[in-house]
Amino acid sequence: YIYIHIICDLSLSRERAGYFQSDNPLIRDKRIDTTQRKIVQYDPYVDDVDEPAGHGTHCAGTIAGHKSPDGGATSSDGTQDGVARNAKIAFIDTGAYCGPGCGTLSIPPTDRLMNTGSGEGLDEDSEAKVHSASWGISFNRQGLTYQYDSTAKNMDNYLANHWDKLMVVAAGNDGRDRGKSMNSPGIAKNVLTVGAGLTSPFDMVVDFSSEGPTPDGRIAPMIVAPGAQISSAKAEPAKTGECEADGALTTKSGTSMATPAVAGSAALVRQYFMEGYYPTGAKDSSASVKINPSGTLVKAILLNSGQSMKGKRVGGEDVDSVPYDNIQGFGLVSLADALRLSGKNNIVARAVDKVEVEDGQEMEYEVVVNKTICNGEEVELRATLVWPDPAGTSGCRYCLIADLDLTLTDEDGNVYLPNGLTSGKDSTNNAERIVISPSDVEDGKKYTATVKAANLDRKTQAFSMAMSGCFNFDGQEDIQFAKPAAAPSFVGRSVMASAMALLGAAYLML
Repeated sequence: YIYIHIICDLSLSRERAGYFQSDNPLIRDKRIDTTQRKIVQYDPYVDDVDEPAGHGTHCAGTIAGHKSPDGGATSSDGTQDGVARNAKIAFIDTGAYCGPGCGTLSIPPTDRLMNTGSGEGLDEDSEAKVHSASWGISFNRQGLTYQYDSTAKNMDNYLANHWDKLMVVAAGNDGRDRGKSMNSPGIAKNVLTVGAGLTSPFDMVVDFSSEGPTPDGRIAPMIVAPGAQISSAKAEPAKTGECEADGALTTKSGTSMATPAVAGSAALVRQYFMEGYYPTGAKDSSASVKINPSGTLVKAILLNSGQSMKGKRVGGEDVDSVPYDNIQGFGLVSLADALRLSGKNNIVARAVDKVEVEDGQEMEYEVVVNKTICNGEEVELRATLVWPDPAGTSGCRYCLIADLDLTLTDEDGNVYLPNGLTSGKDSTNNAERIVISPSDVEDGKKYTATVKAANLDRKTQAFSMAMSGCFNFDGQEDIQFAKPAAAPSFVGRSVMASAMALLGAAYLML
């Protein structure tokens, strides 16, 4: 399969580390050419001018950089390979370079932005399904009212109707202002918003990483990845060739750098299902086991993987942090704790995707703990629910439209609640996770994950769920192979205008 990523950024250089190809010229006019080694599409929405030490080149390298010393179709291992080094890139240029430290960002209409990497003979399996967005509007820097704005609303509307896709978005770099410093569209409900962590110690969040909650009180950022002093590809327009040892790498910091690490992880999750690794953890490329996962399932798996972080480095001091707070959200992304990989880990993963529940209905999913599967390793029992929520209205103080509830119940009647709650329910977030510590998980006991449609604005609501732990279950019966149906249009919920949206307040998160 061809795994294509959408990247929206200032510019991208193909002439240096991670992308170099000299035997097949790239035509920068929106056309898709899958014979390219790395960059299969370049949409010059603003221009096709590269910039020295470019932001877009660096971000793309973190996702899918993989060098080719001879400039041909052959790749080889590099010192700074991307997270999903065999993926390909569809790039949309949204920035005008005007000199060192100077650039303007113009965001295209949503359809053009999100449909980059689609069409022109690509089948559904090969189209770009993951969008990496290291940009945003800073409420703090622009003196804007901190609210659910039209940018977030329009992105939520698109993703609610195209929930086979996932948009991974940078949280912003206003974290030194502390709470309610998120950027837009990072405050949207259906995106996956990424905060930045240190590389050492890895369990600390960087001081500049923006903090939640969102204007309506949702958990933000949602996930964290390393974003401090990240080494990746360096654009040098005047030079050509694969030259990692000759200044073709550079380091940058920001939630912009953390975001492509999560986007690359999302590509690996898609590959896991498309190439038949689920549920055994061993590759099986036969058509009978290939699964094209929805964007909501990929998001659920990444959130399910999040590991607890200790705190945040603020002004030379460490501030404590716990899961689901305004600093780390669901924690540090860790695919090794999310999906079974033969010979690498011992956990079991269960995926529930593209399932619909009616208003008031409950769906139950049972697992039976079997600790022998994990070879005696103590493993948490986890379940994460995600659903594509319809867009709220601009300025909404309560923005959740479809309210689903997740609980885990053991056979003794003990009920576990999501997102750190000890009582009540979560009626704010459209992502809910339950983690039961190993000491509370009993071997041989049955646990039931229940998804309840507590309050819907329509007849049915689709959802996805990821579970992990040491348990037995029946296999792939929860995967529905039908393509996600487009959600109906709702009166009063606007769609992004087809005209160009020029966001003067947008900035690249360097």
